[in-house]
Amino acid sequence: GFCTSHPWLPSALLAACGLITAGATVMLTCLTSPYVAVAYGILRGLTSGIFNSMLASGLVFPAWGVGRASIGRVLGLNQFATLVGTGVGPLLYGTYRDAFGVFRGALLVTSLPPLIFAFIFGM
Repeated sequence: GFCTSHPWLPSALLAACGLITAGATVMLTCLTSPYVAVAYGILRGLTSGIFNSMLASGLVFPAWGVGRASIGRVLGLNQFATLVGTGVGPLLYGTYRDAFGVFRGALLVTSLPPLIFAFIFGM
């Protein structure tokens, strides 16, 4: 397939998505118009579509050398990490907003994981 003949492509796409996700999240800290909100929605929709199709479906793992015997375990860990993030995110945002009255710091903190993963995928 295309990914096996271009083994760098899945990692490059995920790295780009991580950078775009981190940048879009930081962009929310200076939301000044509805156009910025629409741009955020478009960027997050684009990156989520790529992330989900590559990671949640497991398309990227064979390109990284994950064998058939391990794919179920890897997909389970991936799904677990997604659920933890989904559960912890609102708690983090709400707690930060209650403590400081704004979301800015929480947005900056939550822009770090995609940035870190962008560098990991880019290596």
